[in-house]
Amino acid sequence: MYDAYKEAKNSGKKEGVQESTLNHIRSLMKNCHWTAQQAMDALSISIEDQKKFIMLL
Repeated sequence: MYDAYKEAKNSGKKEGVQESTLNHIRSLMKNCHWTAQQAMDALSISIEDQKKFIMLL
């Protein structure tokens, strides 16, 4: 039972970090008039993760 709780907690943290990062990207795009690529480069997001975030934008 503890393992299931721990897994759910970690999953929630990952989703929270992901949502926060998406909000930062969107904010830079809106406020600085940057492309998604420019925003992700400024946030030092890896190429692997950039592909994931592009799908979510």
